[in-house]
Amino acid sequence: MISNFFTMVRQSYNAGRFLLAIFAWTSFLPLSASAIAPGPGTDPITVVAVPGEPFGVARIRIPNAPTAVQDYTPSVPIDDPEGRVFYPAWKEIITKGRTGPPLQPIAPGRGIGGGRILGRITNAIRTVTSQEVEQSVGREIWFLFQGDQPFNVSVGNNPRIPIPIRPQGPAPTPSGISKISPDAWVAAKSDWWSAYTSAAEANLANGDYPPLIESYLIAYLSKRMNLEIPASLQPQDEMTDESIASTLELLAGTEAMRNRYLRRVAQGDTERFSKANLPIPSPPQWSAAPIPPVADSAERVEQIASRVPANSYYLRFGSFANYLWFRDLTNQYGGDISRMVTLRGFDYGAALRSETQLSMKMTDLSRLLGDTIVEDTAFIGTDLFLTEGASVGVLLKAKNAFLLKTSLANDRSTFARNVKDATLVDITIADTKATFLSTPDNRIRSFLIQDGDYFLVTNSQSLAGQFIETSKGGPSLAQLPGFQYARELMPESNQYSIFAYFSEAFLQGLVSPQYQIELRRRLHATADIAIVQLAQIASQAEGHPLTQVDDLIAAGFLPEGISQRPDGSGPIVTPSRVINSRRGQVGSFIPIADVKLEAVTPEESAWYSHRAEFYSKNWQQMDPLIVGIRRMPSPGADIQRLQIHLEVAPLVPEKYGWIAKQLGPPTNVAVQFGPDDIAGAQAHVVSDQLGGTIPPHHLFVAIKDSLPPNPAELDGLLDKYFALKSLSGYLGAWPQPGLLDRLPLGIGQGTAVAPGMTRLIGGLYRYQGGGFSIISFVPDVISASLPFLSIAETIEPAQVRVHVDNLRGTQLESWANQQLIDLKLKTSIAGANLLDSLTSQLKVNPAEAAQVVNHLLDAKLQCPLGGEYRLSNDGTQSQWVSTAWEPGMPPTANNQVTTPLLQWFRGVSARLTQYENRLVADITLDMDGSNPNPLSAPDVLPKQADEPADAPAQGRRKSL
Repeated sequence: MISNFFTMVRQSYNAGRFLLAIFAWTSFLPLSASAIAPGPGTDPITVVAVPGEPFGVARIRIPNAPTAVQDYTPSVPIDDPEGRVFYPAWKEIITKGRTGPPLQPIAPGRGIGGGRILGRITNAIRTVTSQEVEQSVGREIWFLFQGDQPFNVSVGNNPRIPIPIRPQGPAPTPSGISKISPDAWVAAKSDWWSAYTSAAEANLANGDYPPLIESYLIAYLSKRMNLEIPASLQPQDEMTDESIASTLELLAGTEAMRNRYLRRVAQGDTERFSKANLPIPSPPQWSAAPIPPVADSAERVEQIASRVPANSYYLRFGSFANYLWFRDLTNQYGGDISRMVTLRGFDYGAALRSETQLSMKMTDLSRLLGDTIVEDTAFIGTDLFLTEGASVGVLLKAKNAFLLKTSLANDRSTFARNVKDATLVDITIADTKATFLSTPDNRIRSFLIQDGDYFLVTNSQSLAGQFIETSKGGPSLAQLPGFQYARELMPESNQYSIFAYFSEAFLQGLVSPQYQIELRRRLHATADIAIVQLAQIASQAEGHPLTQVDDLIAAGFLPEGISQRPDGSGPIVTPSRVINSRRGQVGSFIPIADVKLEAVTPEESAWYSHRAEFYSKNWQQMDPLIVGIRRMPSPGADIQRLQIHLEVAPLVPEKYGWIAKQLGPPTNVAVQFGPDDIAGAQAHVVSDQLGGTIPPHHLFVAIKDSLPPNPAELDGLLDKYFALKSLSGYLGAWPQPGLLDRLPLGIGQGTAVAPGMTRLIGGLYRYQGGGFSIISFVPDVISASLPFLSIAETIEPAQVRVHVDNLRGTQLESWANQQLIDLKLKTSIAGANLLDSLTSQLKVNPAEAAQVVNHLLDAKLQCPLGGEYRLSNDGTQSQWVSTAWEPGMPPTANNQVTTPLLQWFRGVSARLTQYENRLVADITLDMDGSNPNPLSAPDVLPKQADEPADAPAQGRRKSL
């Protein structure tokens, strides 16, 4: 009893301390508060308009009832009958509050504490148990305007809200008090700029298109309004990035690189004022990778390779039928093979452009006669910069040279007759007769040259000359030891439908001074052309229509010096478009190989020398890439199968850093997964974690068919934890490396719950037995998988193995489709915002907006969800939308949308093996073959020796 008494006293004392603590804390709370502080939800619409030069600044604040903050904020259309409104921006008005019941007002009362203590305790408990949230309580519309007289606008739609704008300047009122201070215009201008640049950043973050409009307007308005451009919208310093990604970017000429130059040009790069008076800098100091000796090389190399220049890429189809298969497959996806995986926000139509430029249209007759007159076919070229004017060619070996020559000559004559400004002339290249079919803007630029049974159709005079030199003993692909080694690794007898080889000389050529400096110049030229076009539109929108470059510069719409670059070229305004004086029309520039580089500017010299030094120190070799693609016998009536074999050989792994050091040695041992493991991956790795080096072991992971959580909902640590607990998958190792056992305080041991099974902290289960260590949050997943998990010998060694089953009809398919749709929905919205920018920012007629944006991008704007953009009234306001969206705000994707990848994907397996001097990947891809399409492949092809033994299984256990 005594102990109970003291326990009661102690509990009362502790409770008293708790109440006193709450009282002390709540003494600092305000006497009155609410869950969400009253915002402008009940306030009237307010307008502030400050006149100024060159523009006045106005803000309209429209309150609304508190709503959740949305990722997508639709534009608010402004109807401006007098045409005085310019460059609007919108943003939500956000307030912070707390969920749950509102806090109680604390008022003085009678008695001890007057009831205030209990009120404060109640408010403290509600504060602790609630969460801070953000809510939208209205919209702010900012815009610039011309003049200082009153005018009227209306915003929204259904209902449309008429709003009078009454500019109020600093002039004093009759009482002598100024309505607005002299600094009001400066402050309003700054607030407008904050809203405007924030909206631009949001568009850039979600857009999939070149940021033409944002880059131009930010630069133009910054100068016009004397405002500083935010650091996030300024171009990156070219001299700071020396990563592997930047190296690959230079090789591929990526869009990020083009976008950086666009910003530099729009903001007025100083390089335009330099002189090209320095010698061409030296290329990197390359060192050749050792190539193993090759026996009987002449017997392994096909004849057509002897006519391919040594610095050219090589894409060989062999038979004309293989060429038709690849061409039809490409055309099935709009001329862009990448559309098999996903749709972009725009389409350059690169394949169609190349076909048009070379004037090689496929006719029914050529399909019929192709195999009878063509023995071998290959694509060749010295770069892959398709959007900047690539050097490309089609090399044909004839079975019947007379018929092939006649066919090509007739096609070219027809082009010359039917294309208005095309000409066909005879020329001489390297003492060999040729014909040249062309138009002044280079959209058609086609050289045809014959040498015996070989014909080359190319857009590059330089490539045509190198082709002729190969017949005179000049350097050819067939002579390269690296190519001979490639053909030993991947012999012609494997019957590849497509064989591709990217030589060391080709890759080194891409980073030569000729290519990199000229590529940089044409990126500047492309940006110049785009900026001039936008300046013309902006001048039209502001009521001062100008077209010529000098006039636009004088009026402030273009930066100084844009009319001429240091190489003597510049933008020229023609009646139909803007072109570069030296290179022609965007999208069909003269190939880099045909542009002579004579001298460079100090900036170009410093930029390239910096890059060359990086390559010389960190990237001494370019590793050749070899790819073979083969159509295989169909494993089922509705399945078509492709086998892809890829090698990087010879390989020098040191320059890839830690990536190449994580894998253990190749092994013929592999983990066998269960039949219901819909996707799995395993890797043979080494580890030096947790002290001491652990011997190589297998790490593997698998998931079963389930509906994973939505990544967008995984904000906090607890959300991620509960998501993992619901995931029907497991992670394992063999032989168990003991990583969990090395955790401190024995937290990796757990509590035994079944034979071999323990429960760890956090609800994680671990199984140990037979050399396996397996963990999962779902013990039933482990139990269901154990009967099938085993170790097996495989035919081919590997370090990484992956498989994904046919997802058709699974929960994972719907989840994957939704994730891909969610990613593309943002891009689709950004495309609609781009059209809105044209109509609202630059006052382009909505009926012409799509045509104008296509002209600006030199590409077709397209909805990545497969819909069509249109101007729609959804009952609240007019805005650009896509037919792929469901009505409503925020927009959601139409339930009928299926991403391109999941339309044809029926399974994949792959293995990766890194040898001492080679990196090998084998991929077997199953595709939908239920409908007649160009993917159809003959079932009579024999199984080849290098076919992976771990091809995707249809409804059977995976053996990787």
